[in-house]
Amino acid sequence: MRSTFNTHRIAQECGVKLLAPKEHNGATNRPGECFCRATVKWIGTTYGPDHLRLVFNLMTGTKQNAACLYGDLMKAIARILHEDQALMRRATLVSDFDAMDLGDIRRRAQAMKCGVPLAERAGVLISLHLADAPLAAAA
Repeated sequence: MRSTFNTHRIAQECGVKLLAPKEHNGATNRPGECFCRATVKWIGTTYGPDHLRLVFNLMTGTKQNAACLYGDLMKAIARILHEDQALMRRATLVSDFDAMDLGDIRRRAQAMKCGVPLAERAGVLISLHLADAPLAAAA
């Protein structure tokens, strides 16, 4: 049975404005603007609407990170959370993401020219950052 959910409603609940890619008219996003509807739908369909909410909430904790709602970063975070379920129980997860500069992580991932998709490169960098964070609540 296929789960039905409204991506726009979920985005709105999380303070995200989901826009069509053709509406993007600049090099950067404004905080809370997301132009990757296909990725949002993929995350919700693959991992569920609650997982999508968590991804949105982790990415919009700071104004700086809220301007980084790019599909590659969203996929990276969704996959990390799915692969490491203990992260979702970590008491410091939100503050760990707030301490990250997702824009810098994305720029560093883009600079790695190694034949690996950008979402996977970004995922490695995010995982390394989370590995440096205290693990007391993760166990």
